[in-house]
Amino acid sequence: MLFLLSSSCSPLSAAHLMGREGGVLPIIYSLQRREGGSGWMGKREEEEEEEEEEEEEEEEEEEEEEEQEQEEEEEEEEQEQEEGAKRKRNREKGSN
Repeated sequence: MLFLLSSSCSPLSAAHLMGREGGVLPIIYSLQRREGGSGWMGKREEEEEEEEEEEEEEEEEEEEEEEQEQEEEEEEEEQEQEEGAKRKRNREKGSN
């Protein structure tokens, strides 16, 4: 787009257009931001990435908590089974 302006306009008028609000400069600026340059567009993308990272971290934490809860439940079940087996053995010993 810049090539079209520079080839169809004199350097002075092209510079004038680039400086005007709504001209070529804001378009170039926004294109640069989309490609990862610094500025308002880049900041927005950075904020979105940070939000995504935070969401991923929260999901990982929730998964870890769920895993810990499952492990605790499994340990409790194992303890209950062991206690039940001990009681059963004690009853058998008592009846003999």
